[in-house]
Amino acid sequence: MISRLNLWSNRLLSFEGRVILIKHILLTIPVFYLSTIGITKTAAESIEKIAGHFLWGRTEEGNHKRGLIPWLALKREKRYGGLGFKDVWRQGVALFSKHMGDFMANTSTTQWHKLLNAFIDGQRAKRSGSIIRGSYQSQELLLLLFRVLTGSPTV
Repeated sequence: MISRLNLWSNRLLSFEGRVILIKHILLTIPVFYLSTIGITKTAAESIEKIAGHFLWGRTEEGNHKRGLIPWLALKREKRYGGLGFKDVWRQGVALFSKHMGDFMANTSTTQWHKLLNAFIDGQRAKRSGSIIRGSYQSQELLLLLFRVLTGSPTV
């Protein structure tokens, strides 16, 4: 992501140009990864920090300029005075939750779904027991995986 930013000359772009690049390119780069794996709050915050540094630019000495408006305010919708930047962590949780819902409903055909099914089937084959117990254990595994990847103590 930083290498992509280095290609864009910060001095040649207006503030509005940087806003457009952040909204439509920089904050959409992680979407592919967020749709297949979870993201930690730390990683989401670092992505937003990179976007903030790009938005405000650098001083002549090369240091990052201090942000004039907090990033939290910039993430608000335009009608509430913000610039409408997406919250990376919430977007990641939403995308991961969609996969979890598809998996629980057994309607997903993604590679991620096939991988988890193979893992769960392998775990079932190792243990003797009823399908119901195996199904319950696989749901518990998915809920644990969701909690770990989202950092949420509850679902």
